[in-house]
Amino acid sequence: MLLYLVRHGKAESGDDDARNLTDGGRKAVGRIARKLSDAGLHVDRIEHSGLARAAETAEILSRAVGGEVVAVAGLGPSDNVAETARRLEGRDDGSIMLVGHLPFMGRLASYLLTGNADAEPLHFRAGTVACLTSSDGGWVLEWLLPPSLA
Repeated sequence: MLLYLVRHGKAESGDDDARNLTDGGRKAVGRIARKLSDAGLHVDRIEHSGLARAAETAEILSRAVGGEVVAVAGLGPSDNVAETARRLEGRDDGSIMLVGHLPFMGRLASYLLTGNADAEPLHFRAGTVACLTSSDGGWVLEWLLPPSLA
């Protein structure tokens, strides 16, 4: 299974959960989307937290890499990463992209790669995509693409 973890693009400031992406955030996610499309990447499903900035990021990515876009519970900033990991367990076919927030994305990557959500071996800048594959019951980082390289 291919798993893509994505932190939403740069969003407007404020505490409101309805914050949208900034113009720069949309452009950065657009660059990432084009890079992924140019590489031939296709996903079966894109799940996002339901918050405006994650939904907008998911839609931009979907136009480039396909995939049904769906809001799901459990991808919010402080949701339990172990529950999402359990949901992914045993899936070995297809590809899924999860679009969410900090600290969740960093903690989920840490949990999947090391078993410790607090290890945080990856830094998720706004708009960053990490590709993980499941291997022998564990997860392996294949690549990490921040917007600055797209």
